[in-house]
Amino acid sequence: MAFILALTHFTSLLWPPLLALFPGPVALALASVLSFFHFSASLVLFYSQPGMRRKFSRVAWHLPLALLILLGGCMALWPVGFARWLIFFFVFLFWHYAKQSYGFFVLSFRGEPRMEDPNSFERQGVLLYFLAAALFGFLSTQTSGGTMLAFGIYIPTLNLPAAPVLWTGRIACALGLGYCGWICFRYRRWVPLCTALSFYLWVDLSLWNYQLLFLLPAFHALQYLPIVGRRVLSQSLPVRLRWLAAGAALTCAMYFLFRAHPVAGVGVLGFLGVLEIAMNFHHYFIDAYIWRFRDPGIRAEMN
Repeated sequence: MAFILALTHFTSLLWPPLLALFPGPVALALASVLSFFHFSASLVLFYSQPGMRRKFSRVAWHLPLALLILLGGCMALWPVGFARWLIFFFVFLFWHYAKQSYGFFVLSFRGEPRMEDPNSFERQGVLLYFLAAALFGFLSTQTSGGTMLAFGIYIPTLNLPAAPVLWTGRIACALGLGYCGWICFRYRRWVPLCTALSFYLWVDLSLWNYQLLFLLPAFHALQYLPIVGRRVLSQSLPVRLRWLAAGAALTCAMYFLFRAHPVAGVGVLGFLGVLEIAMNFHHYFIDAYIWRFRDPGIRAEMN
């Protein structure tokens, strides 16, 4: 498990500059493939377990249906207001990535009593850094004076002043990174610092001179890849085949129809946009049950 965690830390750090070497369309294609295969892994790992489906039936069936009805209705009846409210979807996006990165960072300090206590000062300080960086990431996306195209919808921004957001956020992140570095020095475990540093690179969108917002799902997927891959490969062959089929289907439907050909028509575009937003929200919930490390079965499976 230590090797898997180390690989997770390093991949999360190396992926952003690697993507920067590719032309925009190639980077977007790679990001889409990684992202939707990650979605399919979560879906297959959740729905292929009868006990999980029965135990969390509301998450398995009621929640996705309610999301599709609610989001589809808002999109059809109130498209302008729906686009405005989607600004706050990105709060959940950055929160999800922050909690994931925080979890990997803390998991690497197993055996240290203060880092295993969720209420300790050390843990709370690390959590504060990741949440503050996530807030900075969200606010930095809202400094544009126009709109951004996401999920096939033009979403307005909050038009925040760029300079105060960037400099306040960077100072806060520098202090947080310094604290995480002190934690690593104190316990002589340096590899987790890669995750703390990479998360800053994820959220400081202006640092890379292009919008990384649409590539963040790929960073998230690649960071998870060593653990997701380990768990998927431990499943039976039918489960692995379902994962491959679901990933291929999601990638084709969402990338080639939704992203590569936005002229497919307002109806198709709106449907796919709602489907992707619903899938993102649902993904956050099923991730919480698939990777709940407090669960004895998951702890045993992941050593």
